[in-house]
Amino acid sequence: MKFFILIACLIGVSGRTYAVDNDAKEAISKTQKDLKDPVARKKMLDTKAAKDADAAANALAGDKGNLDEMYGISAELIGVIGEKAQGDPQKMQEYLERAQKDPEAFLKSLPPAQQEKIHQLSKRIEKNGVKKVSP
Repeated sequence: MKFFILIACLIGVSGRTYAVDNDAKEAISKTQKDLKDPVARKKMLDTKAAKDADAAANALAGDKGNLDEMYGISAELIGVIGEKAQGDPQKMQEYLERAQKDPEAFLKSLPPAQQEKIHQLSKRIEKNGVKKVSP
């Protein structure tokens, strides 16, 4: 579950806010694209919290492939959260806070495809001997 909490933190790496209007989908889409692009991702690391989350992700991932997949899952989850919150930044923040407080319930609320990706990546990371990182 530490892995899932870290994904919630990675989603927050962008530090972006989303307007509750037609621009919300565009902003979410840009954030998703940036999380998947290592160069753009580095530019997003402009706060201590973002840098700490990225460092924890690097330590937990164990290799670049896992790290890229972790950020890819985070990008997908931004879309899921944005959809559930209808682009409302306050509601999106509330979803992330709930994820950190009760990661199991939040994980169960995700679509099956995202749940499976998280489980598979978690298994691969644990198999490689990386079990715990404090963000």
